[in-house]
Amino acid sequence: MAQDAGTPIYALGLTRLCRDIADQENRTGPAVKMDWRKAELELQEIASASGGRAYTPENTVDLSPIYDDMTENLKVRYVITYRSSN
Repeated sequence: MAQDAGTPIYALGLTRLCRDIADQENRTGPAVKMDWRKAELELQEIASASGGRAYTPENTVDLSPIYDDMTENLKVRYVITYRSSN
């Protein structure tokens, strides 16, 4: 469906951050049983199929450069122009 939509998907996966929090705070909850690697791969697959990108930061400090990269990719992909009717 992502491929057929014709719209790129830029996925921001927080699996590494969530996994670290789950490991530190709760060793018995459902988050501990989650297959984090599988979730990360599925995000990458969706983004790739759509023509977008998947990002999985190691920590919140990495978010700023990710947002910059997303912005640059969107600038290249879309160009807004105006033509006067005169």
